[in-house]
Amino acid sequence: MKTFIKTSAVIILLFMVFFGCMKQSSPVAPVIDGTYTATPTITRTGTITTTPSISPTFSITMTTTITATITATSTQTPTFTVTPTFTATSTAVTISAYIDGFDTGGGMDITYDISIVDAGGNTITDAGVTVKNVSTAWQFTVPYNASTTSYNIEDPTGATIQYTPGSVYEIDVYSNGITYTAQSAAPGNGSLSSDCNTVSWQYDGNNDSIEVDNPSGAVALADSDPGLDYNTDISSAYSASGDYPIYLWLINSYDGVFAGSTSGSNIWVEYDTGWDVTN
Repeated sequence: MKTFIKTSAVIILLFMVFFGCMKQSSPVAPVIDGTYTATPTITRTGTITTTPSISPTFSITMTTTITATITATSTQTPTFTVTPTFTATSTAVTISAYIDGFDTGGGMDITYDISIVDAGGNTITDAGVTVKNVSTAWQFTVPYNASTTSYNIEDPTGATIQYTPGSVYEIDVYSNGITYTAQSAAPGNGSLSSDCNTVSWQYDGNNDSIEVDNPSGAVALADSDPGLDYNTDISSAYSASGDYPIYLWLINSYDGVFAGSTSGSNIWVEYDTGWDVTN
C-alpha cells in the first residue's frame, strides 16, 4: 500500500512538472507601448504671387451746348463702399446675413448663413432667401436648415455655391410680402511672399485683421483695421526657431443695411486664409 501511494505521488508530481513547463512555454503576445504621430514641417518657402497693377484711363467727350471731359482711373486693390438697394418699407424683421469664403490653398470652403427673426423674436422659417453675385449675374436660393435655425448651406469644395473675391454680392430676403435687400463686396486673394516676410491681398475690406503666433502658441504679431496695410511686413514675428501659424481675415461688415428691418440687422462678407511657416 505504501509502495502504491509513493508510486501515485511520483506520477502526480511528474504531471505537475510537465504541465508547469507547458504553461511557462506558452507564447506571450508582445505589448507595444506608445504612439507616433508624424508632424509635417513646412519650411519658409513659397511661391511669389505677383499682382499686376492696372491703371487704365478713360476719356469720354460729350458735345451738346458744352464740351465735357470725364476721366476715371482704377487699381486692382480697391477699398469697397457699396450702397445697398432695397424695396422694404416695414420694420417687422431682424436679418443677420453672413457669407464666408475660406481659402484652404487647394480650393474654397464656402458658407452662406442668413438668420431672420420677427418682431417677437421668433425665427421665420418660410422666407425666400437668395444670394446673388451682382458682378456675374449668378444666384442661389438658400434653403432653411432646421439644425442651424437659419438659412444655411456649406460647400467645402465650392462646387455648388461660390465666393469670388472682387465680386459684389446681394442678399434678398422675401418675407410677408416684403423684400429686404443688402449688398457688399467680397474681399480676398491673400498671398504670402516667397521669403515668408510679407502678407498681401488684392481686395481690401473695412474690418481686416492679421495674426502671427509663435511656436509656443502666443501671439507674436497682430494688427487690424482701421489702416491695416494690404502689404504687411511680418518679419519681426520670427524671433525663434519653430513653427509660426499665420492667419488673415478680410471682412466687409455693415450694420442696419437691410432697409426697413430693425437696427440689429447686418451683412458680413468674410475671406479667411492662413499659412504655417517654419523658421
